[in-house]
Amino acid sequence: MGFTPEQIKGRIKSVAKQNNADARTLMRIYMMERFLERLAQSEYRDNFIIKGGILVTAMIGVAHRSTMDIDTSMKNLNLSAEDALRVVNQVKDIDLDDGVSFEVKDVSNIMDEMEYL
Repeated sequence: MGFTPEQIKGRIKSVAKQNNADARTLMRIYMMERFLERLAQSEYRDNFIIKGGILVTAMIGVAHRSTMDIDTSMKNLNLSAEDALRVVNQVKDIDLDDGVSFEVKDVSNIMDEMEYL
């Protein structure tokens, strides 16, 4: 059974208060986790390698580390903005009946091809 956005916000505020945590941080992490759950259910689950702050948060907890984004590497996928948008749209549209929905507002390249030494 899905939750309403109001129920999700209320629960996160309650958890934040109980744990002396920032509700905005918990909401951001919750939403990233909901996206990652969709990714795990998608045909692309084996094409993404999760790394960075979200991985550390998952391992040691919110109290010790929080992050603003999901850092990933992709394997066996084209890295063009158009292809990335197609994949993200397919992943975000997976219905998990959890009361969460996503909207893509912008797609841009944040770095050109990098050469690793």
